[in-house]
Amino acid sequence: MAGANNLELYALPFDSLLFWFWWEEDKAAQPGRRALWAGLLTAGLFLFRPNMIATGLVYLVLSSWAAGWGRILALMARFGAGVVAGMALVVLPLLAVSSSSGIWDASVAFNLQYIEVSGLNRKYVFLFWAAERLMNSGLFALGLAAVLGGIVSIREYGLKHWGGPTVFLVASLTAAAVSGRLYGHYLIPALPSLTFLTAYFLAQWRGEAIVRPGLAKSLGVGSLLVLLMTAGSGTWNARKQVFPEYELGRRIQDLTVPGERVYLWISNRSGLAFTTGRPSASRYFTPTYFFHNPKILARLFPVWWKDMEDSKPRIVADCGAPDMPWLFRGTASRVGLPGQDAGVWWDAEWQQRLATLEGKYEWLFTDASQGCAIYRRR
Repeated sequence: MAGANNLELYALPFDSLLFWFWWEEDKAAQPGRRALWAGLLTAGLFLFRPNMIATGLVYLVLSSWAAGWGRILALMARFGAGVVAGMALVVLPLLAVSSSSGIWDASVAFNLQYIEVSGLNRKYVFLFWAAERLMNSGLFALGLAAVLGGIVSIREYGLKHWGGPTVFLVASLTAAAVSGRLYGHYLIPALPSLTFLTAYFLAQWRGEAIVRPGLAKSLGVGSLLVLLMTAGSGTWNARKQVFPEYELGRRIQDLTVPGERVYLWISNRSGLAFTTGRPSASRYFTPTYFFHNPKILARLFPVWWKDMEDSKPRIVADCGAPDMPWLFRGTASRVGLPGQDAGVWWDAEWQQRLATLEGKYEWLFTDASQGCAIYRRR
């Protein structure tokens, strides 16, 4: 789960329901019966992140395939109506408090520019890395065994028991590979199909499709599970994690009163923002994404600047390096890290504006454990 609180975790119920819709409909020989609801869920996945619609598209393709040409148009129409309704349910209320361009930027434009900077070779690397990561958890090994077990027992159970879930699995991993970035939480959408394949594999050992009942079966299953769990011990090991950023968050909270805004110029560490208990001075509370693509910076940084001018945050925590340049030039010497070259990202005019902003703040202290310099508005 990669620490939880990730986008894929919130989308997991959508992925699970889509997989369950397909399975129940396929089992009952009623493909596409829940196509309208499947379209609603797919719209939600698209708004989470465009490449997460893979599960919805697999549902549509497999259901359409099973429905046949006579019913395919009606099925696709219901699915499409669900997508439109899902979009409307989310977008229309947001238009009351935001612009259409803001919604487009958050859901689509940013994500497209985010994946644009990773080359094709990094996407291939992701697939090999994902296989290794899942194998270490034991789930992938079980899922692979499930596929092989399904092939052995096709005569008894038919193709659908392993074919459909495998398509869901491959589609989830391929969609995750689009980013080209090796983050474990990108693998979360694969959990529904992996869970099914794992359960199917274990269920095979209860019958006579692979081995006969008795002591040999029990020993075989037990030995295999011990082996796989041991191989995945690095990811199965559960322990209480310590987050030093909580202490810094509490210090920032003590320096402010409820309602005062703060700004954390920090990489993707949302835990610190949460522990301050104070609202962000900008809608872009994680500025690290500005620096994934120069196009993103050029488009969004002026909006960030206006947010900062309007809200005038009481506290600014400058924690940029090594993912991005420091916000204030004086931070590098106080923290002892050079950070990225500001000249690569900002022209002379923007650097002068940032210097003017720095002049409005006084340095309070440096948290070496977090690599942050804390400033208070004069």
